[in-house]
Amino acid sequence: MRVAPTGLMAAIAMLSTLLTAGFVLRRVVGLLSSEGAVSAATDESTTARTGRALFERRVWRWFAVTWALLLVLSTYFSTAEVRIQVVVNLIGVFLTATLLMLRVYGLDPREALSLRAPHPAAWLAVAIGAPSSLLVAVGVSRLASLVLPVPSEMLESFSKSLFPEGIAVWQMLFFVAVLPGICEELAFRGMLLYGLRRRMGVLKLCLTIGVVFGLFHFALFRLVSTAFLGAILTVVTVFSGSIFPAMVWHGLNNAIGVVAAYAGGDAGGEPPIWISVVAVFPLALSIWILRRWQRPPEATGENGAGIAAS
Repeated sequence: MRVAPTGLMAAIAMLSTLLTAGFVLRRVVGLLSSEGAVSAATDESTTARTGRALFERRVWRWFAVTWALLLVLSTYFSTAEVRIQVVVNLIGVFLTATLLMLRVYGLDPREALSLRAPHPAAWLAVAIGAPSSLLVAVGVSRLASLVLPVPSEMLESFSKSLFPEGIAVWQMLFFVAVLPGICEELAFRGMLLYGLRRRMGVLKLCLTIGVVFGLFHFALFRLVSTAFLGAILTVVTVFSGSIFPAMVWHGLNNAIGVVAAYAGGDAGGEPPIWISVVAVFPLALSIWILRRWQRPPEATGENGAGIAAS
């Protein structure tokens, strides 16, 4: 009996899982929509509310379902090639969920996802802050390891799974830097930020989204550093009023790691702690630039004064 090629089997498995994921999300959408219809019929004031108001009440449900679905798919594809995992997780889950949320609640993508041009100074902040935040995150991770030590074998295994041999550097840059910079930002600094920003102050908002971002990566030893990056990216989006600087910042953060690994560096290596301490200053400068030339989070200027005063 002839055995089907590994690539074909992986493609079939990915397709079947994506279809299952789509079915689950569709069922959730149906339940949420029907609940909205009942509420609208019983409360006349609800019909006057915007889709955003309804979405704000349900944003946690969406991300809870997305987290559970991502956990199932990550477990199912745990032994698959990194490129397959990235496509399933980022496009099959994050991008699909983002598009569904926009459609179900009739949200304006430009407003909900902060798809607007930032102040030109934001790009200077990105150039300064992206490498600086990566170095600071390394220091934060080392401090966290004092409380939760991470076995070197685990770090080595993670590095090998993330940077497998035989994949060209340009492909790794696309799958590990470009796609996460787009899909994860649309989900977290787009939809989640949009659903929470009117309910929280800036500090609480950034910390909350940062922690959620860390939890979505399912690795305890990466939780603190990933949450730190998520909080910083939220600050970038809030102050710039645009998601594009966060996308570029996120992509640069991941790209530096990819380039370092392919340049012969130890992906699990760490710079001296004093470098992380020094990197705090350019990171602070980049945030100051963003705040100095910040723009309101929405075209209407909604919540702009609140953010400036926070």
